[in-house]
Amino acid sequence: MTMEKVLEIKDQLPLLKKVIYWDPQGLWEYDDPDLLSITEVMEMGREYCQETPGLFDDRVDHGNGDDIAVLFYTSGTTGLPKGAMLLKHGSES
Repeated sequence: MTMEKVLEIKDQLPLLKKVIYWDPQGLWEYDDPDLLSITEVMEMGREYCQETPGLFDDRVDHGNGDDIAVLFYTSGTTGLPKGAMLLKHGSES
């Protein structure tokens, strides 16, 4: 789905909070508060980690083996992009 389409229907997506982009090419004309660059998101994350030390480790410690650890997306070079989930199985305390 293109950025234009997402922004066009975002009012119909009540769970959508923000749209994060890596490449700003073609986005200069958009003035939407829901658009964030990955650079902005990373900076927000760094600031949040400084404000709440230990939160990440605490959240990881409270996870279980069925939790999704990472969600990967392929580039779609051989077809449409696909998501793959990596689960945290086999954790031992």
